[in-house]
Amino acid sequence: MDDGQAATVNDKEGFLVKKGHRRTNWRTRWFVLAQECLSYYKKKGDGLAIGVITLQGCSVISPCPEYNKKPGVFRILTRGKKEFLIQAASVEERDEWVHAIGESIRRAESTKSQEIDSESKHTLPNISHEELVGAMQDPNAGLPRQNTTVEGKEAKNCFKGDDVTEWLMSWSFVANKEDAIRLAASLLQDGYIQSVTSDKDGETGFGNSDQKIYRFSKLKLDTVGKSPFDSSSDESDGDLSSGNGKVLDALAKESKANVLKHGFLIKRGHVRHNWKTRMFVLKKDPPHMLYYKGSKQDEKPLGVISLERSRVELVVSGKEDSEVKNKSRTNLFKIITYKGDNYILQANSGEELDEWVRAIQSPQTYFAK
Repeated sequence: MDDGQAATVNDKEGFLVKKGHRRTNWRTRWFVLAQECLSYYKKKGDGLAIGVITLQGCSVISPCPEYNKKPGVFRILTRGKKEFLIQAASVEERDEWVHAIGESIRRAESTKSQEIDSESKHTLPNISHEELVGAMQDPNAGLPRQNTTVEGKEAKNCFKGDDVTEWLMSWSFVANKEDAIRLAASLLQDGYIQSVTSDKDGETGFGNSDQKIYRFSKLKLDTVGKSPFDSSSDESDGDLSSGNGKVLDALAKESKANVLKHGFLIKRGHVRHNWKTRMFVLKKDPPHMLYYKGSKQDEKPLGVISLERSRVELVVSGKEDSEVKNKSRTNLFKIITYKGDNYILQANSGEELDEWVRAIQSPQTYFAK
């Protein structure tokens, strides 16, 4: 179609229909493929994108047999395992987009290891996301954080979209605002920061404004004192027996040499089935997992999961017989104890999911690696 004419084989623009991540409805957006990024806008001619997909490390999949009634659908899967479902007006147009996006991905991968030209307009920092987030959390020179109220609920340790771009430019991680938005979008896409506010249309792209509120997915707490996931309105997990307090205290005081793995997972509650981020600590001899409200392991754990004679199963969401109906939740697994208790957990990525499952199923092998 006329709007989809591309300047080159790797640069393309046109109208496509995108499936939302929260409301899961399909909305027409104006897409622009350029600079190894796929940006989308509410309408043609808008100056600010409502979402940016950084294509480095992505894969594009077509066709999608599960959408046989929508033959123009193709899928983009980011390196952080986030999925974007997009529909073209026809199979032919879909194939054009898939080819152009595939070429951009290959071009991004081929230049990944090359030194970035310091005189380039679009110069992104030669620093890992982990190191960048560490700098953003620096207590003296990092990104300012504050508590705010979002949709009637208190959210802690938050920051605004335009604060992120201003901080990146002020410390010369990027040369201009466009690069700052691209870098912030990649942090959001790969799960290093998360949105606290939601767009009216259900879009989840990075927003460079004071109306978009974010927070870190993981926060170092040596200077903050509380987890960003804490909330005064948090309810009890509902699966902890109050009579086990002394047992929990004893387990928590065990030597750190007994720790196999620790990190954040999202846990589904037993009573209300709400999802809360918890710090999990996997220990051996005997094998068990402790989980905490924050990241300080010297505080009292919220609960313990005995892993003796337990089994682990992967959970696929969205199916009719699935225990998790919300299909936007991915990287799920379930621990079933020998007593029959079920704990459903969500990892941040496919790689983290594999690591947790291996560590729980084969603790001695994992410990010896």
